[in-house]
Amino acid sequence: MDKVKQHFEEITDAWRLYRKYAGIRNDEDDKWTAMLADAVAIQNRHGNSPFVMRAVMMFIELLEDEAKCTNYTD
Repeated sequence: MDKVKQHFEEITDAWRLYRKYAGIRNDEDDKWTAMLADAVAIQNRHGNSPFVMRAVMMFIELLEDEAKCTNYTD
């Protein structure tokens, strides 16, 4: 598989993780646990490539930041 197509599939899977858990709150421990399990599955599916690991981490950090902001405004 060519590198561009591989990266596209990796970033798409990472984005789907973000989309699935967008709106997660800090107090939803069961959802955080499920999200981390899904993140590991994505990384394993793509052979733990450095690119997919960075993409997944970027979206996890975004979810964390959004959860912090949501809690301040509620």
